[in-house]
Amino acid sequence: MNDTELLQHLAATDVVADVELPAAAWSPEAAFDEVQRRTGVKPLQPATAQPHHRPRFGWLVAAAAFAAVIIVGAILLLAIPFPERDTVATTAPPPPTTAAPPTVAPPDNAIDIGAPLDGADQALLDDLERVYNRGDSVAAADIIATDAAASLAPWVSPADSPSSVSLVDRIATAGLFGERVQLDDCARFDAAVRCQVTLSDRFSDLLELESWLQTWVIQTRGGLVTGVAVAGENPTRAEAMNAFQQWVIERDPGAELVVAGTTEWQRTAEAATAFDALVVEYAALQGGVPEDAWELVSAFYESLNQEDIAGAEALFAPGARYEKNDGASAIFPRGEEVGTPELAEYFTFWYAMLEHRWRPTECSGTETAVSCRTESSGVATLHRPGGTASGVVVFTLGPAGIEFVDDRIVRSSGSSEGGGPSSNFDIRGFWRAWMLANAPAEEAMWPDGNGDPDLTPELARAILELYPPYLADRGIAVPDRYLDGSLLTDL
Repeated sequence: MNDTELLQHLAATDVVADVELPAAAWSPEAAFDEVQRRTGVKPLQPATAQPHHRPRFGWLVAAAAFAAVIIVGAILLLAIPFPERDTVATTAPPPPTTAAPPTVAPPDNAIDIGAPLDGADQALLDDLERVYNRGDSVAAADIIATDAAASLAPWVSPADSPSSVSLVDRIATAGLFGERVQLDDCARFDAAVRCQVTLSDRFSDLLELESWLQTWVIQTRGGLVTGVAVAGENPTRAEAMNAFQQWVIERDPGAELVVAGTTEWQRTAEAATAFDALVVEYAALQGGVPEDAWELVSAFYESLNQEDIAGAEALFAPGARYEKNDGASAIFPRGEEVGTPELAEYFTFWYAMLEHRWRPTECSGTETAVSCRTESSGVATLHRPGGTASGVVVFTLGPAGIEFVDDRIVRSSGSSEGGGPSSNFDIRGFWRAWMLANAPAEEAMWPDGNGDPDLTPELARAILELYPPYLADRGIAVPDRYLDGSLLTDL
């Protein structure tokens, strides 16, 4: 084997012949120079520096070439990057499982999550949420410090809500707008508690808006609230409230403004009254109820509440019917055709003599059918929680007017303690349990409370005069106007 054959054989056995050179060895010349530098060998002179002579001993040349190739291969292998491997210690035993973990200082940018609430903190927040959702400003005095009036932080910036500057104002007016709050994810931070709060109200409910997510920082001292600061924007709500305000202005340029700033209500009684009168109509129209259908339905409510019985009946189409389906035996003929003496007598008895009132709270529908959730108030509902009964009234509409009314408001049962049935608190139960022993002459107008009595002014007077005091004596809150005799003057 001559020198040339030996070199070819060595090249064929080179394990890194096809490996790309690293950047540090960008050329064969550079690689060889690196070999010579590390081994202390002087660089080879260029081939033109000396005349070429074939060595006498060819095997020595071949051996030198072989050694050079081996060294170059080693250099290239060292330069090739390989994946890092975990180093496994074989001399030190693993730490015992009972050893305490090392203490690691938190990074400078760690988020402070606060401390968990103790029992006193949680009780205070529970009270705050409860009194807010009840609109109970009297009970609020038990959890708000007496010197908090001046120190309570503004609810939002005064420019955004000039009519609401403190938590006391919020609690006193929350019920006017049906506001409710839910406090979650609360934590203690020194002298304050921070909570994530979900706020909703009638407006967001009716327009199906997402609840307003806020952050409350509640300052406390001695188990009392001394301040509340609120943060959290809601552009969608701001846009919806602005559209509502513009609609109110277009509908009646002289109407009371109901919005303060961008996301707050004018927290006054006048604004709340305007809000209550308009928000159901606005939501119904926004929800797709045609204007003609809304005008017909709302006129029916208004006529009855104004004791305009003839006006209410005039809204019905010929042959229309009104039917009461309250699920209990009440003082009412079950279903009557409009225009009959029985139906006119019923409307007059309840709406003119007993001053019964309806209030639509949510309406939806089309040009031929409108359904309204409705609250009913009056002497017949005094025994129920809040003095109101609720249910659905469904209107079937036609070209000539209202064709059918399905009244599903249940007002003849329930108790002041929680809304369950009570045969002793509704009018029929009162008549059976109390009247015979205490007012036998009046009881004879409706013997034993059975059947449907004659709906006369005399029966209305007996109910107004005797029934409210009966409830008040049993601890049920009854408005003064039912107890002072003023409702008897027109009978």
